Amino acid sequence: MTPQAFHPLVTVSRGGEVESCHSVAVAVVAGDGRMLHSLGDGSVPVYCRSAAKPFQALPLVESGAADRFSLTTPELALICASHGGEARHLEVATRILARNGFGREDLQCGAHAPMTAAAARDLIALGEEPTTLHNNCSGKHGGMLLLTHHLGGDPLTYLEPGAPAQRAILATMARVSGVDPEKIGQAVDGCSAPTFHLPLDALARAYARLATALADPKTDPALARIGKAMARHPFLVAGEGRLDTLLMVAAPGKIIAKLGAEGIYAMALTTGNQPLGIAFKIADGDAERARSAVALALLRRLRLLPEPALADLEQQFPSDIYNRRKRVIGNIQVTLPEKWGIGTK
Repeated sequence: MTPQAFHPLVTVSRGGEVESCHSVAVAVVAGDGRMLHSLGDGSVPVYCRSAAKPFQALPLVESGAADRFSLTTPELALICASHGGEARHLEVATRILARNGFGREDLQCGAHAPMTAAAARDLIALGEEPTTLHNNCSGKHGGMLLLTHHLGGDPLTYLEPGAPAQRAILATMARVSGVDPEKIGQAVDGCSAPTFHLPLDALARAYARLATALADPKTDPALARIGKAMARHPFLVAGEGRLDTLLMVAAPGKIIAKLGAEGIYAMALTTGNQPLGIAFKIADGDAERARSAVALALLRRLRLLPEPALADLEQQFPSDIYNRRKRVIGNIQVTLPEKWGIGTK
Protein backbone atom coordinates (compact mmCIF):
# COMPACT_ATOMS: atom_id res chain seq x y z
CA MET A 1 0.00 0.00 0.00
CA THR A 2 1.49 3.34 -1.07
CA PRO A 3 0.23 6.93 -0.62
CA GLN A 4 -0.09 7.19 -4.42
CA ALA A 5 -2.90 4.61 -4.31
CA PHE A 6 -5.20 7.06 -2.52
CA HIS A 7 -7.08 10.15 -3.67
CA PRO A 8 -7.16 13.27 -1.44
CA LEU A 9 -10.85 13.44 -0.65
CA VAL A 10 -11.66 14.73 2.83
CA THR A 11 -10.63 18.05 4.35
CA VAL A 12 -11.12 19.16 7.93
CA SER A 13 -11.21 22.93 8.30
CA ARG A 14 -11.01 25.38 11.17
CA GLY A 15 -11.34 29.14 10.85
CA GLY A 16 -11.66 28.83 7.08
CA GLU A 17 -8.31 27.04 6.73
CA VAL A 18 -7.65 23.36 6.09
CA GLU A 19 -6.26 21.83 9.27
CA SER A 20 -6.23 18.11 8.36
CA CYS A 21 -7.01 15.87 5.41
CA HIS A 22 -7.73 12.24 4.58
CA SER A 23 -7.03 10.33 1.36
CA VAL A 24 -9.26 7.49 0.23
CA ALA A 25 -9.38 4.61 -2.26
CA VAL A 26 -12.83 3.48 -3.46
CA ALA A 27 -14.10 0.55 -5.53
CA VAL A 28 -17.68 0.17 -6.79
CA VAL A 29 -18.46 -3.23 -8.31
CA ALA A 30 -21.61 -4.48 -10.05
CA GLY A 31 -23.32 -7.75 -9.26
CA ASP A 32 -21.75 -9.34 -12.34
CA GLY A 33 -18.27 -8.52 -11.01
CA ARG A 34 -17.51 -5.49 -13.23
CA MET A 35 -15.74 -2.52 -11.67
CA LEU A 36 -18.05 0.42 -12.35
CA HIS A 37 -16.16 3.19 -10.60
CA SER A 38 -12.95 3.64 -8.69
CA LEU A 39 -11.18 6.47 -6.95
CA GLY A 40 -7.48 6.28 -6.33
CA ASP A 41 -6.33 2.71 -6.97
CA GLY A 42 -9.48 0.59 -6.71
CA SER A 43 -7.35 -2.55 -6.59
CA VAL A 44 -5.03 -1.43 -3.78
CA PRO A 45 -4.34 -4.37 -1.42
CA VAL A 46 -5.99 -3.93 1.98
CA TYR A 47 -6.71 -5.91 5.11
CA CYS A 48 -10.45 -6.55 5.19
CA ARG A 49 -10.59 -6.59 8.99
CA SER A 50 -14.18 -6.82 10.28
CA ALA A 51 -15.68 -6.15 6.84
CA ALA A 52 -15.00 -9.86 6.19
CA LYS A 53 -17.39 -11.00 8.94
CA PRO A 54 -20.43 -11.83 6.76
CA PHE A 55 -18.22 -14.19 4.75
CA GLN A 56 -16.51 -15.61 7.83
CA ALA A 57 -20.02 -16.56 9.00
CA LEU A 58 -21.01 -18.12 5.68
CA PRO A 59 -19.45 -21.60 6.26
CA LEU A 60 -21.72 -21.98 9.29
CA VAL A 61 -24.69 -21.99 6.94
CA GLU A 62 -23.08 -23.83 4.03
CA SER A 63 -21.76 -26.66 6.23
CA GLY A 64 -25.07 -27.28 7.97
CA ALA A 65 -23.74 -26.12 11.35
CA ALA A 66 -26.27 -23.28 11.62
CA ASP A 67 -29.12 -25.76 11.31
CA ARG A 68 -27.45 -28.38 13.50
CA PHE A 69 -27.21 -25.87 16.36
CA SER A 70 -30.58 -24.24 15.57
CA LEU A 71 -29.05 -20.78 15.20
CA THR A 72 -31.72 -18.10 15.02
CA THR A 73 -31.74 -15.12 12.69
CA PRO A 74 -30.66 -12.71 15.47
CA GLU A 75 -27.81 -15.05 16.37
CA LEU A 76 -26.59 -15.14 12.78
CA ALA A 77 -26.73 -11.34 12.69
CA LEU A 78 -24.55 -11.06 15.80
CA ILE A 79 -22.04 -13.55 14.37
CA CYS A 80 -21.54 -11.00 11.55
CA ALA A 81 -21.37 -8.03 13.92
CA SER A 82 -18.91 -5.55 15.29
CA HIS A 83 -21.33 -4.99 18.12
CA GLY A 84 -21.34 -2.21 20.68
CA GLY A 85 -21.30 -4.36 23.81
CA GLU A 86 -24.83 -3.38 24.84
CA ALA A 87 -26.99 -5.64 26.99
CA ARG A 88 -28.86 -7.14 24.03
CA HIS A 89 -25.57 -7.93 22.29
CA LEU A 90 -24.24 -9.76 25.35
CA GLU A 91 -27.46 -11.70 25.71
CA VAL A 92 -27.35 -12.97 22.13
CA ALA A 93 -23.61 -13.75 22.31
CA THR A 94 -24.21 -15.84 25.43
CA ARG A 95 -27.00 -17.70 23.67
CA ILE A 96 -24.75 -18.50 20.69
CA LEU A 97 -22.12 -20.01 22.97
CA ALA A 98 -24.72 -22.02 24.88
CA ARG A 99 -25.80 -23.77 21.68
CA ASN A 100 -22.98 -26.26 22.31
CA GLY A 101 -22.24 -25.73 25.99
CA PHE A 102 -19.53 -23.11 25.47
CA GLY A 103 -19.07 -20.12 27.77
CA ARG A 104 -17.28 -16.80 27.65
CA GLU A 105 -14.14 -18.50 28.97
CA ASP A 106 -13.91 -20.39 25.65
CA LEU A 107 -13.63 -17.16 23.64
CA GLN A 108 -10.09 -16.27 22.57
CA CYS A 109 -10.90 -12.76 21.36
CA GLY A 110 -9.79 -10.91 24.49
CA ALA A 111 -11.75 -8.24 26.32
CA HIS A 112 -12.20 -4.55 25.61
CA ALA A 113 -14.57 -1.81 26.73
CA PRO A 114 -17.91 -1.62 24.89
CA MET A 115 -17.76 0.27 21.59
CA THR A 116 -21.03 2.08 22.34
CA ALA A 117 -20.33 5.02 24.66
CA ALA A 118 -23.46 4.55 26.76
CA ALA A 119 -22.67 0.87 27.35
CA ALA A 120 -19.12 1.75 28.36
CA ARG A 121 -20.43 4.36 30.83
CA ASP A 122 -22.89 1.85 32.28
CA LEU A 123 -20.12 -0.67 32.85
CA ILE A 124 -18.00 1.93 34.65
CA ALA A 125 -21.00 2.99 36.78
CA LEU A 126 -21.47 -0.62 37.85
CA GLY A 127 -17.81 -0.86 38.77
CA GLU A 128 -17.37 -3.86 36.48
CA GLU A 129 -14.58 -4.82 34.12
CA PRO A 130 -15.31 -5.74 30.47
CA THR A 131 -15.26 -9.43 29.57
CA THR A 132 -14.75 -11.29 26.32
CA LEU A 133 -18.50 -10.98 25.74
CA HIS A 134 -18.07 -7.21 25.42
CA ASN A 135 -15.53 -7.68 22.63
CA ASN A 136 -17.18 -6.52 19.41
CA CYS A 137 -16.16 -9.84 17.82
CA SER A 138 -17.62 -12.16 20.49
CA GLY A 139 -20.44 -13.23 18.16
CA LYS A 140 -17.99 -14.06 15.38
CA HIS A 141 -15.87 -16.12 17.76
CA GLY A 142 -18.93 -17.92 19.07
CA GLY A 143 -19.76 -18.87 15.50
CA MET A 144 -16.20 -20.04 14.89
CA LEU A 145 -16.39 -22.27 17.98
CA LEU A 146 -19.60 -23.86 16.72
CA LEU A 147 -18.15 -24.37 13.25
CA THR A 148 -15.02 -25.89 14.78
CA HIS A 149 -17.07 -28.43 16.72
CA HIS A 150 -19.18 -29.22 13.66
CA LEU A 151 -16.08 -29.89 11.55
CA GLY A 152 -14.41 -32.02 14.22
CA GLY A 153 -11.73 -29.51 15.20
CA ASP A 154 -10.24 -28.66 18.57
CA PRO A 155 -11.94 -25.66 20.26
CA LEU A 156 -8.63 -24.81 21.92
CA THR A 157 -7.02 -24.11 18.53
CA TYR A 158 -10.03 -22.74 16.63
CA LEU A 159 -8.13 -19.59 15.57
CA GLU A 160 -5.12 -21.32 14.05
CA PRO A 161 -4.93 -20.80 10.24
CA GLY A 162 -4.74 -24.58 9.78
CA ALA A 163 -7.82 -25.28 11.92
CA PRO A 164 -10.78 -26.79 10.01
CA ALA A 165 -12.95 -23.71 10.61
CA GLN A 166 -10.29 -21.31 9.36
CA ARG A 167 -9.59 -23.41 6.27
CA ALA A 168 -13.32 -23.39 5.45
CA ILE A 169 -13.48 -19.62 5.96
CA LEU A 170 -10.48 -18.99 3.70
CA ALA A 171 -12.04 -21.12 0.94
CA THR A 172 -15.28 -19.16 1.27
CA MET A 173 -13.48 -15.81 1.18
CA ALA A 174 -11.71 -16.91 -2.00
CA ARG A 175 -14.98 -17.89 -3.65
CA VAL A 176 -16.89 -14.70 -2.89
CA SER A 177 -13.98 -12.36 -3.67
CA GLY A 178 -12.79 -14.15 -6.81
CA VAL A 179 -9.22 -14.34 -5.50
CA ASP A 180 -7.25 -17.59 -5.48
CA PRO A 181 -6.89 -18.72 -1.84
CA GLU A 182 -3.13 -19.02 -2.27
CA LYS A 183 -3.03 -15.33 -3.20
CA ILE A 184 -5.00 -14.16 -0.17
CA GLY A 185 -2.62 -12.94 2.51
CA GLN A 186 -3.37 -13.55 6.16
CA ALA A 187 -2.38 -11.75 9.34
CA VAL A 188 -3.70 -11.59 12.91
CA ASP A 189 -6.69 -9.34 13.55
CA GLY A 190 -7.28 -7.35 16.74
CA CYS A 191 -9.43 -10.18 18.08
CA SER A 192 -6.69 -12.76 17.29
CA ALA A 193 -8.61 -14.36 14.40
CA PRO A 194 -7.05 -14.43 10.92
CA THR A 195 -7.71 -11.36 8.77
CA PHE A 196 -7.43 -11.32 4.98
CA HIS A 197 -5.25 -9.20 2.70
CA LEU A 198 -6.64 -8.79 -0.81
CA PRO A 199 -7.44 -6.11 -3.41
CA LEU A 200 -10.02 -3.52 -2.45
CA ASP A 201 -12.09 -4.31 -5.54
CA ALA A 202 -12.13 -7.99 -4.48
CA LEU A 203 -13.74 -6.94 -1.20
CA ALA A 204 -16.24 -4.84 -3.17
CA ARG A 205 -16.89 -7.87 -5.39
CA ALA A 206 -17.70 -9.99 -2.34
CA TYR A 207 -20.20 -7.35 -1.25
CA ALA A 208 -21.65 -7.21 -4.76
CA ARG A 209 -22.27 -10.97 -4.47
CA LEU A 210 -23.95 -10.34 -1.12
CA ALA A 211 -26.14 -7.67 -2.72
CA THR A 212 -27.02 -10.05 -5.56
CA ALA A 213 -28.03 -12.74 -3.09
CA LEU A 214 -30.07 -10.22 -1.13
CA ALA A 215 -31.92 -9.21 -4.33
CA ASP A 216 -32.35 -12.78 -5.60
CA PRO A 217 -31.83 -15.45 -2.92
CA LYS A 218 -31.81 -18.21 -5.55
CA THR A 219 -28.36 -17.07 -6.71
CA ASP A 220 -26.80 -18.03 -3.36
CA PRO A 221 -29.30 -19.17 -0.68
CA ALA A 222 -26.69 -19.46 2.08
CA LEU A 223 -25.32 -15.96 1.45
CA ALA A 224 -28.87 -14.62 1.20
CA ARG A 225 -29.59 -16.09 4.64
CA ILE A 226 -26.61 -14.23 6.08
CA GLY A 227 -27.61 -10.97 4.38
CA LYS A 228 -31.22 -11.19 5.48
CA ALA A 229 -30.18 -11.85 9.07
CA MET A 230 -28.09 -8.68 9.10
CA ALA A 231 -30.78 -6.64 7.33
CA ARG A 232 -33.51 -7.78 9.73
CA HIS A 233 -31.47 -7.06 12.85
CA PRO A 234 -29.40 -3.93 12.17
CA PHE A 235 -29.10 -3.09 15.86
CA LEU A 236 -27.31 -6.39 16.51
CA VAL A 237 -24.80 -5.70 13.70
CA ALA A 238 -23.50 -2.53 15.40
CA GLY A 239 -25.64 -0.73 17.95
CA GLU A 240 -27.26 2.46 19.13
CA GLY A 241 -26.30 5.50 17.03
CA ARG A 242 -23.69 3.66 14.96
CA LEU A 243 -23.30 4.09 11.20
CA ASP A 244 -23.77 0.44 10.17
CA THR A 245 -27.05 0.20 12.04
CA LEU A 246 -28.41 3.56 10.89
CA LEU A 247 -27.62 2.92 7.22
CA MET A 248 -29.47 -0.39 7.32
CA VAL A 249 -32.42 1.22 9.09
CA ALA A 250 -32.52 3.92 6.38
CA ALA A 251 -33.24 1.35 3.65
CA PRO A 252 -34.70 -1.76 5.33
CA GLY A 253 -33.70 -4.98 3.60
CA LYS A 254 -31.78 -3.14 0.88
CA ILE A 255 -28.43 -2.24 2.46
CA ILE A 256 -25.84 -4.28 4.32
CA ALA A 257 -23.21 -1.97 5.85
CA LYS A 258 -20.10 -3.18 7.64
CA LEU A 259 -17.14 -1.38 9.08
CA GLY A 260 -13.62 -2.69 9.44
CA ALA A 261 -10.78 -1.36 11.55
CA GLU A 262 -8.18 1.04 10.12
CA GLY A 263 -10.58 2.95 7.89
CA ILE A 264 -12.20 0.05 6.01
CA TYR A 265 -15.87 0.25 5.04
CA ALA A 266 -18.04 -1.92 2.79
CA MET A 267 -21.66 -1.91 1.67
CA ALA A 268 -23.93 -4.23 -0.30
CA LEU A 269 -26.78 -2.30 -1.92
CA THR A 270 -29.94 -3.16 -3.84
CA THR A 271 -31.33 0.38 -3.81
CA GLY A 272 -30.45 1.20 -7.43
CA ASN A 273 -31.12 -0.54 -10.74
CA GLN A 274 -28.58 -3.29 -10.06
CA PRO A 275 -26.90 -4.90 -7.07
CA LEU A 276 -23.73 -3.07 -6.05
CA GLY A 277 -20.80 -3.66 -3.77
CA ILE A 278 -18.87 -0.65 -2.47
CA ALA A 279 -15.64 -0.82 -0.51
CA PHE A 280 -13.33 1.98 0.55
CA LYS A 281 -10.21 2.40 2.61
CA ILE A 282 -9.12 5.60 4.33
CA ALA A 283 -5.34 5.74 4.05
CA ASP A 284 -4.64 6.99 7.56
CA GLY A 285 -6.98 4.46 9.19
CA ASP A 286 -9.53 7.03 10.37
CA ALA A 287 -12.41 5.25 12.10
CA GLU A 288 -14.91 8.02 12.71
CA ARG A 289 -15.18 11.46 11.07
CA ALA A 290 -13.88 10.63 7.58
CA ARG A 291 -15.46 7.20 7.31
CA SER A 292 -19.04 8.33 7.96
CA ALA A 293 -18.59 11.42 5.78
CA VAL A 294 -17.24 9.40 2.85
CA ALA A 295 -19.96 6.73 3.12
CA LEU A 296 -22.71 9.35 2.97
CA ALA A 297 -21.02 11.32 0.19
CA LEU A 298 -20.75 8.20 -1.96
CA LEU A 299 -24.39 7.27 -1.38
CA ARG A 300 -25.45 10.82 -2.30
CA ARG A 301 -23.33 10.99 -5.47
CA LEU A 302 -24.41 7.50 -6.62
CA ARG A 303 -28.05 8.36 -5.80
CA LEU A 304 -28.53 5.19 -3.81
CA LEU A 305 -30.74 6.59 -1.05
CA PRO A 306 -33.79 8.85 -1.22
CA GLU A 307 -33.20 12.45 -0.20
CA PRO A 308 -35.19 12.29 3.08
CA ALA A 309 -33.18 9.29 4.28
CA LEU A 310 -29.88 10.92 3.31
CA ALA A 311 -30.81 14.20 4.95
CA ASP A 312 -31.69 12.37 8.17
CA LEU A 313 -28.36 10.51 8.16
CA GLU A 314 -26.46 13.72 7.48
CA GLN A 315 -28.13 15.27 10.53
CA GLN A 316 -26.99 12.35 12.66
CA PHE A 317 -23.45 12.58 11.25
CA PRO A 318 -23.09 16.35 10.76
CA SER A 319 -20.30 17.93 8.75
CA ASP A 320 -19.97 20.70 11.33
CA ILE A 321 -17.33 20.29 14.03
CA TYR A 322 -18.28 21.39 17.54
CA ASN A 323 -16.05 22.24 20.46
CA ARG A 324 -16.80 21.34 24.07
CA ARG A 325 -19.03 24.41 24.44
CA LYS A 326 -21.14 23.17 21.50
CA ARG A 327 -19.90 25.98 19.24
CA VAL A 328 -19.37 25.27 15.55
CA ILE A 329 -15.65 25.81 14.97
CA GLY A 330 -15.04 24.00 11.67
CA ASN A 331 -16.34 21.43 9.20
CA ILE A 332 -15.60 18.20 7.38
CA GLN A 333 -15.91 18.30 3.61
CA VAL A 334 -15.80 15.47 1.06
CA THR A 335 -14.96 16.70 -2.43
CA LEU A 336 -15.59 14.06 -5.07
CA PRO A 337 -14.42 14.69 -8.67
CA GLU A 338 -17.14 16.51 -10.58
CA LYS A 339 -18.28 13.69 -12.88
CA TRP A 340 -17.39 10.77 -10.64
CA GLY A 341 -20.09 8.12 -10.27
CA ILE A 342 -22.73 9.83 -12.40
CA GLY A 343 -24.96 7.34 -14.17
CA THR A 344 -24.45 4.35 -11.86
CA LYS A 345 -28.10 4.04 -10.99
